[in-house]
Amino acid sequence: FKTIKITEQGQVTILIEPNTNREIMMKERVYFDINEFSRALNEIHAMTSLEFPNIQSFLGYSTVTKTDNIISVYKIRCFYEYLPVTLFRLSKNKKSEGMDFSVEDMTYLFYDTINAIAFMHEKNILHNNICPSLIYYRSHNYIVGRLLNSTSSPIQNYINQYVKGKSIYFSPELYYNIRCKNQIGLERIDLFKSEVFSLGLVLLEIGISQSIQGIYKKSTNQIDQIILKQYISIFENRYSQNSLIRSILKNMLEIYEEKRPDFIDIKYSLPYYKDVKNYFDSIRDKAGMRKDSSSKIIMNQFDGNVSKPSVATNYMGVPQMESSNTFGNSQLLEIPNLFLDKYNSGKSSKAPSTPIQNLKIEFTKNGNQDNQFLKNKILQEQVTFTPNNPTNPVFAKKQINSSTHREVRN
Repeated sequence: FKTIKITEQGQVTILIEPNTNREIMMKERVYFDINEFSRALNEIHAMTSLEFPNIQSFLGYSTVTKTDNIISVYKIRCFYEYLPVTLFRLSKNKKSEGMDFSVEDMTYLFYDTINAIAFMHEKNILHNNICPSLIYYRSHNYIVGRLLNSTSSPIQNYINQYVKGKSIYFSPELYYNIRCKNQIGLERIDLFKSEVFSLGLVLLEIGISQSIQGIYKKSTNQIDQIILKQYISIFENRYSQNSLIRSILKNMLEIYEEKRPDFIDIKYSLPYYKDVKNYFDSIRDKAGMRKDSSSKIIMNQFDGNVSKPSVATNYMGVPQMESSNTFGNSQLLEIPNLFLDKYNSGKSSKAPSTPIQNLKIEFTKNGNQDNQFLKNKILQEQVTFTPNNPTNPVFAKKQINSSTHREVRN
């Protein structure tokens, strides 16, 4: 094994599985407070339900508990698939070679990441740090990574990121309330919609191949909308051939939280993935390109004589708005209505966001909260290993709802 430091993951250990030579990433976290330890275990149990093709695989975990007369120490070791190529690194390499993400690559990046995070949100689980260093590239797919380095509440984790001076991808409401140290305002934020804006910023930054950190203005504690619009304009010019991703991005980067769709809105408004894939495959076939070709596809060179997919309604049966928007000159995919304020009342309803109750926020340099050591006269060590196996009893345990969870559509 070898121990390395990954920017967003802290220090991790890379293990080699003997039978397959597969690289596995192990992250160890140490707790001195039983409540923090229990919260972490609940999060891990929730992670066992996050098996999705575009989410980093969780392979299992082990725990070690040591207790004596003075102190109790709780350790959790989590095991994940190791993904060495991040979106940040991929974008940097492309830029050094004078290349951009092609229209096709960017479209798949939108689909893969939106569907992955929507899957998490449907299970009432926040990602908690959407950034280019936690999205990976593997075999022509984009994989959303898991946050391994967090031992804090969601809001506290965002504060820690800001205090440490990391690149941030915060929504306007999150940035404003952190800058103002407004605890009441932080409690009222819909963190699910906030993550929509975060991913929108990541996609924008990758699309324009330059940092978007300039949108944050400390003098006003707000996002500079003029600069943001300039960046969006660059994106739209670069991907003028694809009205679908332009429309999605503008809705994700809606400044006002109440107007911004959530990931579930967006997911169920998208045209079917297979129809988009078939479209790009048909263009590639016409151009005589291999499926693994990295060349850009100039879509307006083709007349788009491809059968139009059936997208009269979205996945939830909600009618799509009529649109003349096109992929290039191809009348192929209608742009869906991403502003779905309400779903059909008989099918689903959006539950109001649940405020974070009794949240104690610490604005400290390292972001750590004081731990209360537990005193116990018994020396105890307990070691368990939970493989990623659906038959394991852990998977059958009911997830304990946290204050940041909300109801989602069935």
